[in-house]
Amino acid sequence: MTTWERWKEVASRITGFSTPFFGIEWQPPVSERDIAAKALTYIVSRNVLDVSFEKEESPERTYYDAEKIREELTKIMQEISWDTTVFRQLDAIREACSIFRRRLREGKLERYGYYSPIPNEVGKAQFLQALGGFRAACGIQIMVLCVTYKIDVPAKLAGCLPPPDSSE
Repeated sequence: MTTWERWKEVASRITGFSTPFFGIEWQPPVSERDIAAKALTYIVSRNVLDVSFEKEESPERTYYDAEKIREELTKIMQEISWDTTVFRQLDAIREACSIFRRRLREGKLERYGYYSPIPNEVGKAQFLQALGGFRAACGIQIMVLCVTYKIDVPAKLAGCLPPPDSSE
């Protein structure tokens, strides 16, 4: 970011001046850590990444939850610069949501729910494979966010994190 761009950024946050001698009012930028924490809080609230989650028999609900996560992350990402770690990680989670939803649509699984269960074992296997891939893809991004911004991993998301490296 050039000096001029930094000045423009600061100037855009100025909300007022005060006198008689001098003063300035401004709105501080939202920290990347706060953005990451806000996103993780929302992801936890949707429950789809909680491995003990009982909705594993409801593709319809997980399909809906993945869409809601994608929509909320899009809103959150509008508050931050594209060249930040938090933006890249949230974008990767959004992409994982899109891939998961596409895989359910390809298998025509998104319409099955509590009252209309998946009719065969192949469909159940396809759903669980898509859900596992979704959780694994998100878990990597969540791990990066938590390590980068020193955020404690929410208990409901711990199960989707990659296992520790056992080669050491």
